[in-house]
This record gives sequence, structure tokens and C-alpha cells, in this order.
Amino acid sequence: MFLMIPGRLALLAVLLAAPSALPAQEMSPDALFQDGINNLAAKKFAEAEASFRKLRAAEPNNVRGVVGVGQTLMAQAKFGEALQYVTAEVARDPTNAKLNLVVGDVAAQAGQMEIAAVRFQRVLDLLRADPNAPSFFVKRTSKRAPESVKEPYAAAMDNFTGNDATPAGPGGVYLRLADAFLRMGDGPRGIAALENARRLLPADPAILMDLAMVYEMTRDGTKALAVYRDLLKVQPDNVAALNNGAYLMAESNGNMDEALRNAMHAARLQPQSPEIIDTLGWVYFRRKELADAFAAFAKLLQISPGKQTYRDHMKATLAVVPDKSPLMMELRQMINEPPGEENNRALTELLARMTAR
Repeated sequence: MFLMIPGRLALLAVLLAAPSALPAQEMSPDALFQDGINNLAAKKFAEAEASFRKLRAAEPNNVRGVVGVGQTLMAQAKFGEALQYVTAEVARDPTNAKLNLVVGDVAAQAGQMEIAAVRFQRVLDLLRADPNAPSFFVKRTSKRAPESVKEPYAAAMDNFTGNDATPAGPGGVYLRLADAFLRMGDGPRGIAALENARRLLPADPAILMDLAMVYEMTRDGTKALAVYRDLLKVQPDNVAALNNGAYLMAESNGNMDEALRNAMHAARLQPQSPEIIDTLGWVYFRRKELADAFAAFAKLLQISPGKQTYRDHMKATLAVVPDKSPLMMELRQMINEPPGEENNRALTELLARMTAR
């Protein structure tokens, strides 16, 4: 039992009441931002949105509060509401490039690529007269549509915790625009946007890789090969550029010495890669170095006897190999049969016997 000292009761009452009488301590913008992220991470969506809205009011010239509110809504799969909110924000300040970019990012995250493309183009128009354009940057989710629509919470959190490799400045905006066009199925405008990104950032390996692969998908091997060569000037050990460039040269009967150098370089970097072994084998085949081609495809078929690409490459090799030995004749017959459990097992056993000699 506490012993009450006379005369101290009134003082104690004052002391106990004092904290509630003090004014509430306002959170700083940085503290509000972190509080919003923490609540979002805990899926306390109402609390997160409240913190981000306070942040927006506290710093009207910064877009991170808008990003926070928008992503809190996106995390709950409220895509339309999120897009409506960020669009209303940009309507109050239509020449704000960062707000336009936020709208584009939210639209892309929601799978609304037409809206995203319009906003990204608007950003590029605004940046043309902006002296700070080279440093212009707003972090975006690393989850791309349509994955972001399937995983809305993970995509929303990526805006705050994920890695965004998009470069700063208009080049990064052109990359966003290219992604939107390509997802819309508009290859020509997607390529044009990538070429604009490349013009601004000619040594960016990610841009060069994206551009080369798009050219490959559009079956423009000549341009794809030219971009792979540019990429190798920047990254001489880029395995994908070495391998893909070598395969393109083999397919077009181009510079076969360069193709062999690149394929062998890729094989030294990743000696167990089936794709690289296949490319090296195909280069050997095109160079009419049939023993090396046979060895490469035999190795692959012992690992994946049912893979049609490897079987087709072995068929092409066997069609020009002059060997008429019984084992080789048996292999020719077996490789022309449909793949299946029994055929695959027999093919693997036969190749093991042939390569063990």
C-alpha cells in the first residue's frame, strides 16, 4: 500500500495530468513516409493511407505522398480507385512531370497500357524544356503488368522496397514508354521508343539487350546482331549477347569465325548451359566441323533426349555425316522416330555407347 504524504496529492494530480495537456508532437514528413510504409507492410491499409495523405498535405511539392496513397489502394486491388486518385492529383498540377509519371506508372501497374503510354509521352514533352531533365527520376514498381495485377500487394510494396534499375532522365521514361507499347502489341512504336532510349543512353547494357531481343522477336536478325555487337563492346562477357549473336551468325551463314569465337567464349563462361552447347554445336555444323557438332548434340540428347530442337539439330548433322557404321545407321533410324519414354531411353543408351568409344 502506498503511503500518501499530506500536501503532495494535489501536486501528483498535476503531474499525472501534465502529459495529456501537452500539444501532440507532429510527425516529420520522413516519419510519416516511414509510418505509411510500415503500415502498408503490415497490411494496415487504413492507417497507411492516412499517413500518406498527411504526407501529401505536408509536402505538396513532393510526389511520394501521392505514390503512397496510390500504392495503398493498388495493394488492395482497388485499381480503378487508385488510378482515379492519382489522375485527380495531376489535374490540379497538369504540368508537373513527376505527377504525370506517377499516373503512367499506376496505369501500367494496373494493366492500362494505353493510359500509361499517353502519360509517359506527356512526361517526355514536359522534360524537353526542363534543365533538370537528366536527373529526373521517380521510383517505380519492379513488378510489371500483368504480374502486378495478379500480385497487387507485392507489386505495391516493390515501390518502396524493390530494386528499380530504370535509369534517370528521359531515357528511363522512354523505356517505360517502350514497355507500354510492346505490351499493347505495337512493335514499331515500341522499337522506336527503345531506339530513343538508346540514343540518350548509348552504353546502357539493359537498353541494348532489350532492343536486341525485340529485334530478334520481330525476326530482324541483322539489326539484332548489330545491337548485340554494340552490347559486347560495353560488356565483353555478356553471355546472352555472345550466345545469341553467335546463333544469329550461324543461322545467316555470317562471319563464322566470329560466331565460333563468341560461342566458345560463352561456353567458357557457362560450360554447363544447354543453350550455349546447342549454339556451339550449331556453329560447328555450319562450319562443317561435323565431329564437333555431333559431340555437342550427343551430349545434349543424353541429358534431354526428347527435346525437339536438339533432335532436329542432330538430324541435320546425321544427314551430312558420311559414317555408315551400324551404330550410326541405328542412330539415324532412332532419331527419326517420335520421341517417347521408350525411344528416349533407347536413344540415351545408344549415344552413351557411341560416345564412350
